[in-house]
Amino acid sequence: MKVKKRIAAMLAAAMLVCSMALPVSAETDNGYCMSYAGEFTEAYEKYYLTGQTEKWERERDNIIMNEIGGPGYLFLCDAVPDFKNNSDKLIELSYEVDSIYDRTEEQMRAMPDFGTDIKFEIYTRDSMVYDVRFKLDDRLVYSVKEIIAGSGIDDIGRIGVVCVTWNRDEYIKVTGYSIYDSKAGWNNIDGDHYYVKADGTLATKPCVIKGVFYKFDQSGVCKGKYTGFAKISKGTVYYKNGVRVRNKTLITKNGTRYKADKNGILIKI
Repeated sequence: MKVKKRIAAMLAAAMLVCSMALPVSAETDNGYCMSYAGEFTEAYEKYYLTGQTEKWERERDNIIMNEIGGPGYLFLCDAVPDFKNNSDKLIELSYEVDSIYDRTEEQMRAMPDFGTDIKFEIYTRDSMVYDVRFKLDDRLVYSVKEIIAGSGIDDIGRIGVVCVTWNRDEYIKVTGYSIYDSKAGWNNIDGDHYYVKADGTLATKPCVIKGVFYKFDQSGVCKGKYTGFAKISKGTVYYKNGVRVRNKTLITKNGTRYKADKNGILIKI
């Protein structure tokens, strides 16, 4: 990764004691209409883009208090140009466990309902909201392209401002984000290896790359070359250090013998 830009972002709003009712929304094919979307966009363009950050923060918090209520909000203000250009960038979120219940992170992770859904919400001047939902426990790194594609927005030129929202009742708060340059292929973030596919999305499950089978977790982190059995359309194959075994006899630990043909398809012998 040649260029790395870190942005420390503060939480968009303080914890609210009770949630307020959401305004009625009108859904369309790809998004839905919410009055606050246009208000956020207008305030962002009027204040944030002109360097009046304090006025932007006051106006932003007023909108949240008056119209939205309970959800937590983190605005990705400095990433908006990347979304408008559908750039080859990766967004990494940081979060922490809310300690209001006096539990440690380990204790909370042991709870069966631990975790939270987050949404990337894209707001436009004409009060439209386009969003895509992820599971924060599963992923911390996302590509701009997959967020745009998942949201369903059909004209990126309409993008006004982008934010992450989450449910405050889930014990989690998103505390900041970082932006990284990326490219199709392998990328490195803080020592972890990620693979960006040709369509701009991250590999988040095992896949073959240039003939080598790699393991990826749900967050997109490469866990090395795969060793073990795998099912494909034509049968079962075996990989050793990411390479498919062919034209060899395999013996499992329990003594079962297999013959791998020229394509690696295993036949029990």
